[in-house]
Amino acid sequence: MKELFSIRGREITYRIIIVCLALVTTTISCFSLYRANKTIEKSKEEIYILLGDKAIVAARSSNLYNSVDVLCKGQVEDMNKLVFEQVPDDEEINRRLRRAIYLSDEESRNVIDMQQQNQFYSNIINQNFYTIMITDSIAINYSKEPFLFNYFGTLKFVRDKKEVNYKIETQGLLEMMDVATENNNRGILVKKFHINVFRRENQDKHN
Repeated sequence: MKELFSIRGREITYRIIIVCLALVTTTISCFSLYRANKTIEKSKEEIYILLGDKAIVAARSSNLYNSVDVLCKGQVEDMNKLVFEQVPDDEEINRRLRRAIYLSDEESRNVIDMQQQNQFYSNIINQNFYTIMITDSIAINYSKEPFLFNYFGTLKFVRDKKEVNYKIETQGLLEMMDVATENNNRGILVKKFHINVFRRENQDKHN
């Protein structure tokens, strides 16, 4: 009789162990499925933006607008600074203008040609002053591509203790390229870049 109770006791113990193991296994499986599902959902919410041929930026799809906005506004600001912000050094001016050319199409380069014809760059060298381009605001219409942009800035002409400010407004289009390049690492082409306003704002300021 004792042996019978002993056998039954072991059977009950085994059954309890089996049930516990099954519960643990089921719990682990359910948790794994839950985590896997969450991972899949998260991956669907992410996009990857290629900058150049190396850097990859992961962004939430909900933040896609913000990511594109940062890239586009950066390109617009760079284009304007490369064209207008200069120092009295011929080599440096040419280097910056080459960078601007890499960011833009053929039509946009007419602005550089026009500035050269107006002796904008030669005057900077000959009169030994420098210019500072301050961005006031950038507006971009993302409703259709290429994106229309409007840039509003203040260009400061500085020499010795004198400063003259000009209001500058430029406009153009932004086209997303298939791939980024070493010379255009955002992969955004500036098209039809032109000047709408180039107007002196105030009289000379003396510090």
